[in-house]
Amino acid sequence: MPSQNSCDQLDTGWISTFRIQLMRWYRKHQRPLPWRQTDDAYRIWISETMLQQTQVATVLDYYTKFLQRFPTVRALAAADAQDVLQLWAGLGYYRRARNLHQAAQQVVTHYGGSLPSDVDALQSLAGIGRYTAGAIASFAFDRRAPILEANTQRLFSRLLAIQQPLHLSQTQRRLWQFAEDILPSRSGSGQINQAVMELGSLVCTPQTPSCSSCPLADLCAAYRLGLQFKIPVPKPKPSFQSVVHVGLVIRDARGRILLRRNPPGKWWEDLWDLPWVQWPADQSWKQSTRMLTAIREEFQQQLDLDCQPLEARQLIRHAVTRYKIQYHCMTAKLHNLPGTGGGDSWRWARFDQLPPTTTRFRRIRWDAMLDG
Repeated sequence: MPSQNSCDQLDTGWISTFRIQLMRWYRKHQRPLPWRQTDDAYRIWISETMLQQTQVATVLDYYTKFLQRFPTVRALAAADAQDVLQLWAGLGYYRRARNLHQAAQQVVTHYGGSLPSDVDALQSLAGIGRYTAGAIASFAFDRRAPILEANTQRLFSRLLAIQQPLHLSQTQRRLWQFAEDILPSRSGSGQINQAVMELGSLVCTPQTPSCSSCPLADLCAAYRLGLQFKIPVPKPKPSFQSVVHVGLVIRDARGRILLRRNPPGKWWEDLWDLPWVQWPADQSWKQSTRMLTAIREEFQQQLDLDCQPLEARQLIRHAVTRYKIQYHCMTAKLHNLPGTGGGDSWRWARFDQLPPTTTRFRRIRWDAMLDG
């Protein structure tokens, strides 16, 4: 068993048994995922970015299409940002796509179009944190770089029977040290990292870990103590803030929909969306002439858009980080666009040719919005 001192010094015999049993299991049970069939750092980087907060089954199709369109770092760096977002549409967390595009340009400018193998250099690139840098360095270059993500945090916390929430800085330090201690001093770090991720994903699952089929059960302190269902210790639930947004569906004589590009630094920056404003969350939502007038004034004040809201037809509820959002979709009649047409921030688009949009935009029931 690993000791429980502050440094989590591991007995060499424990480490040796850990690696042997882990790799024996991994060679037999690993999934044939496409990013495991390559040591191309670019392809590994794309997969690891897509897999952040996204299930493997969802990523598979996006991964293939993305690499068909942008097969190299240089192709991605030279692409138009909107083309990158278009291929990303539906994956969510769009900042990942913007960071990929920016980082590809940094790689071309500073590293000749090849991703560096050094962890610190990788972390200097947009959107690449400690985990992603470690994954690229170990998977593509077999560097001795530890990794820590959701699956490995859960696995390691059970192996060590850590009974403190994972988000605490002291717990994170302990887990990162453990992740480094289990790696071999020479070659093979990439395979160990892949294996612990796979074991966490397939066996050491969140709610119902399959301890009876786990190759590390005899090494697991939580299993020995009967704590496997209580570890990891849940993080205190965050307090959510209620937010209300109002979006307008405005059509022209040709049936096109008016879209607005979200400004930099705001919600869903650079993505096309319905024109929308934030509405006071503490005000009751009861459609009336007075409320429609107030909404019209908000659009004039916030977007310089002169329009007449007509009718609220849909309510979409969704969440973003710590915000719970009520999104009221209304039909409206346009009087005037801002300024001399709104510049690059506004455009008309046919329903069947919509550009990259926010996830909630794609959830709108258009049959209910476009009738009449």
